[in-house]
Amino acid sequence: MAKRVKKFRSRWEKIFRFLFLLFVLCLLWLIFFKISSFVIDRNIDEQKDNISQKEQELSTYQSAVSYDKFLLAKNLENNFVQMPWFEHIPKILEIFEDLQNVDSSNSSIIVLSDFNVSLEEITLKGTVSSLKALYYNSPNGKFQALLDRFESLDFIEDMTIRTYEKVWWKYFEFVLNAKVVNNDWK
Repeated sequence: MAKRVKKFRSRWEKIFRFLFLLFVLCLLWLIFFKISSFVIDRNIDEQKDNISQKEQELSTYQSAVSYDKFLLAKNLENNFVQMPWFEHIPKILEIFEDLQNVDSSNSSIIVLSDFNVSLEEITLKGTVSSLKALYYNSPNGKFQALLDRFESLDFIEDMTIRTYEKVWWKYFEFVLNAKVVNNDWK
């Protein structure tokens, strides 16, 4: 009987030791988990504080008058051209006169209007009696297509006609866009 009690006691001691070891491991894991979550929460709070501080700095920078001046100066730097301002108007008038001369030869077939001329882009509206006036060159050379006349101008590139619209029964309205290119002022 003493052997049985001893055997029974040694089994309970082994179970107790195992349960005690399991309890210690769970306790250590719980302590590690609590410490790591505390450190992570602390880091998150520090990052939130840092972000809110940076947002406040950004809002003070954006509300400052000097920031507006900086944005204006940056915009001016991006749009800077080397041609002096007093030369812009005569150059634009010269381009406008060249464009008006394009349709003067056949004013009954082609009518150009609503000119928008700048040193970067030209936009104009026009009316033609036939789409042939835009694209067709006569074999005898008496009539040159409007697009060919525009392409002969040395300050135009990337010319496109974006829209056509039939007006009444015999006219077509169109809008012509082109980029102005001239290395003399850019």
